[in-house]
Amino acid sequence: MIFMAMEKYRETRCIYCGAAEYELSDGRILCKECKKKSSPKQIRRILAVIEKFCVCSSTLTCSKELGVSYVSAAAAYKKLRRLILLDAQSNSIDLNEYDYDEYLFVYKNK
Repeated sequence: MIFMAMEKYRETRCIYCGAAEYELSDGRILCKECKKKSSPKQIRRILAVIEKFCVCSSTLTCSKELGVSYVSAAAAYKKLRRLILLDAQSNSIDLNEYDYDEYLFVYKNK
């Protein structure tokens, strides 16, 4: 029972800016810095979409399994891909450099 009370008043971090946030009386969560409000249901949905993205599920499959609209799932997938690209670019991974072996294919004419 003490753990439940501690869990209720623990300090969490905002999913948007990483600042501290606190719970409002209606159950939603308010960020102290960016003042964005989010519900626990919304956060669970975002985490579920991220989990589906990580297991290489398609956008359509994700939207059907989670019960969200296709447009919402596609927007979340697009945002995740953009974040991965920005992280790869910041870590200076060259995405344009590929090593190819050169082969010469000669077709026989009969």
